[in-house]
Amino acid sequence: MARVSSLVIERFMRLARRSSDTWQGGLVKMPMWVGEQDEKPRRPWGAVWVSLETDLVSVKLAEGEPDWRLALDALAELGLRFAGTRPACVASRCARSKSCARRRTSSGPVLAPTTALSSSAIASGADGFN
Repeated sequence: MARVSSLVIERFMRLARRSSDTWQGGLVKMPMWVGEQDEKPRRPWGAVWVSLETDLVSVKLAEGEPDWRLALDALAELGLRFAGTRPACVASRCARSKSCARRRTSSGPVLAPTTALSSSAIASGADGFN
């Protein structure tokens, strides 16, 4: 299970915000099959985020059952490691939730399957994906 520290969240929230960029993604079944020779093949879960403006992508595979931390880890990696910015908007339609919200805030993007999560809620570990 991915673990995202509050330091990573703070660094992500300090990145400059690209005003016209939207990142789309969430938890999805990956388009591949894995398994040992004696096992039935299965499709693993993963977290995928794509910047619609720059076409940059961040992908993380789950080692077991995924949760919101994996998606948050991939989101933070897209900003901190690849884009060097954060988006104005985050859009998500997660396969593990029935509906997701799309929202802009003055402090930055908010990702929420059923309720809006502030950056402080994300940093404190509020579980928005289960």
